[in-house]
Amino acid sequence: MKRQGSYQNNHEETQLKRHKADINHEETGSVLGAKSKGAHRFAGLHKKDDKKPFGKFIYGNFPDYYTKRRKQNETLIDPRIDLLERSLFENKHILDIGCNTGNICIALAKKYSVASIHGVDIDERLISKAQTNLRVVYSLENPHKSDDDNAIDLSFRFHYFPQSMTNMFGLMPMALPPGHPSQTSYPHNVHFEALDWLETKETDTVNHYDTILALSITKWIQLHHGDKGLESFFKKVYDSLAPGGTFVLEPQDFDTFQKRAKEIDPSKDIQEELKFRPEHYTDFLINKLGFKEHLDLGIPKGEIKGFSRPILIYKK
Repeated sequence: MKRQGSYQNNHEETQLKRHKADINHEETGSVLGAKSKGAHRFAGLHKKDDKKPFGKFIYGNFPDYYTKRRKQNETLIDPRIDLLERSLFENKHILDIGCNTGNICIALAKKYSVASIHGVDIDERLISKAQTNLRVVYSLENPHKSDDDNAIDLSFRFHYFPQSMTNMFGLMPMALPPGHPSQTSYPHNVHFEALDWLETKETDTVNHYDTILALSITKWIQLHHGDKGLESFFKKVYDSLAPGGTFVLEPQDFDTFQKRAKEIDPSKDIQEELKFRPEHYTDFLINKLGFKEHLDLGIPKGEIKGFSRPILIYKK
């Protein structure tokens, strides 16, 4: 009986230590590979409650944007990007504002020889996911084959190597010593940063980029910053482009503004508050800011309901 009691006590102590170790591990870092049910349960104990007062994704920062909300269909990268000429990306310095989880940035860097691509988003969690996506895609791609002529799975669900490889062996290291020649090639020429680009200092970006992407973000800027805020955004885009640079714009339809505005603040009345409408953007960009050329590429083929938006190009 004494030996049985000793075994029971030791067993209980062991289980208690494992329980504490699981909790400590969840506090300090995630498990390499897929988490167990227990890990998910303990993670829930420490999850912060960061619910927004009127809506969860009030900046359009949807975490499943490229896996559920958009469909790639029969495209090489994305219906919007496939409309654009290769020359807008080859050997160019690119800025993607509102990059979400970085899928477009990574796909462009893989397919074209970009000089650099900088993805920014206001949501730190999306940028963290973008950085992880970059390492996962780099770790699981075919090291002996180029993606120049092949479609890229923009959801990043399919790779040359199975995803279990990163669970078993970890991710490929990406750190390089200073001055290494590979710093200007993929994946080292892709950079992600969590920030509100509208609030950054203009001196840091003047004449810096050859191509700037603003895909489905103007609505969110205008809902939070008003007409003047969007005008300031356009002005900063113009100043940030190098001479001859290209601004690629995908504006959302104004009819969708009111629904999202109510999620931010139920008291908002968009019809009264916002007078700067999408049909006014081109006049402002050309006649007020000084863009020289404007081209309407139309609505990309194959877009699903709710995402049928025109792609507009402005040349500085």
